[in-house]
Amino acid sequence: MEVSWIMERPVVNIGIIGLGVVGKGVLKILNDNKELISRRTGKEIVIKKAAARTEKTLLASGLPKQILTTDPIEILEDKEIDIVIELIGGYEPAKDFIEQAIKNKKSVVTANKEVIAKSGYDLLKLANENNVYLRFEASAVGGVPIIASLYRSLTSYDIDRLMGIINGTTNYILTEMYRSGVSFSQCLKEAQQKGYAESDPTKDIEGYDAAYKITILASLAFGAKIDIDSVYREGITGIDPIDIRYADGLNYRIKLIALASKEDGKIDVRVHPMLVSKTHPIANIEGVYNAVFTEGKGYGKLLFSGPGAGSLPAASMVVSDLVDIVRLYGRPYIEDLSYNHFKDLPILSIENTKNAYYLRLRVTDKPGVLALIANSFAVHKVSFASVIQKEAFRDDVDVVFLTHETEEFRIRGALSSIEKYPEIKGVASLIRVLKD
Repeated sequence: MEVSWIMERPVVNIGIIGLGVVGKGVLKILNDNKELISRRTGKEIVIKKAAARTEKTLLASGLPKQILTTDPIEILEDKEIDIVIELIGGYEPAKDFIEQAIKNKKSVVTANKEVIAKSGYDLLKLANENNVYLRFEASAVGGVPIIASLYRSLTSYDIDRLMGIINGTTNYILTEMYRSGVSFSQCLKEAQQKGYAESDPTKDIEGYDAAYKITILASLAFGAKIDIDSVYREGITGIDPIDIRYADGLNYRIKLIALASKEDGKIDVRVHPMLVSKTHPIANIEGVYNAVFTEGKGYGKLLFSGPGAGSLPAASMVVSDLVDIVRLYGRPYIEDLSYNHFKDLPILSIENTKNAYYLRLRVTDKPGVLALIANSFAVHKVSFASVIQKEAFRDDVDVVFLTHETEEFRIRGALSSIEKYPEIKGVASLIRVLKD
């Protein structure tokens, strides 16, 4: 069998592409824990070359000038580099860098959720073909080792369902909206000032980041090839403080939930806000913390939780992947079969998913309106679990409904049917409710 590296060499050379927030964290961990890592791997890890976009970033890294470059190709083509760490983010050119590194017989560690969500299967296949390893623990849930758990620990039984809070930025914003009662825009601004949100926060607040992550987790949990475009995505920009207040009165919290389940050969994968009962463990995951809740017949229910934002949590997962590969250094290559058994499974459309719903309608405050709504919803086989009339706004009033579980297409049909009535001023909010 082919040997990946020369067994006698006690040094493993690495190249790092990207010295941003996570990259700086990786440098700190490798420096602070150099002796510990050496004892645990039996090898010395040497940073042979590091690349960043600007000279300013390179010099700020504190690394020796002779190993710094603004050209990542120097790392990819360096025959003495054994492992490449990719930390630049985004799809291109990161995907090309990973692909080229693998073709040049270098193992790769990446924190790139977008690349893994969109091209992970092809890159894993390419890594197997080239007898190298691809690791991506930091691409999913920050400082929580969920990927290792899915493909190493939770393998004796099928996983039926996993769900959770997997974006620290949005969880911070929703937490602050709950605590302070202020608007989404104000809390977003505060998150940006504290470094929890990017200057362009679109990928976080519109749910793209969480969609990439749940795609990765669902693929591993269910052994499925999942097209990111088939994952339903909805962000938190439409969440109003008044809905957070109403939900609180109903004993719920509003969270951005990533959900994946498998039933009858179909997979349900989606990201959107949900009302979560305060009795559920993830309802109390606050601030930038993340959590993943898994269910399986053999092991029951498990909760994984930890910090989801910041330099060191993600960097610690990058270094753990690096250590994992270095421990394999010099041994005959073992085909990574645990990553190579993905099947084509149908994805359930959002219209056919089943949920209970929180619904806030603004209506004219006069007799007969509730009966009108109830009759229209009954036609579409949507029944109410509770109806609560809230405060008035001039001649209008908010009416809040909690429905029983029903298919999404029914609730949408019911809402379309009431739009023709002048008494219905608008659908102020429609938020799904997590089944407890």
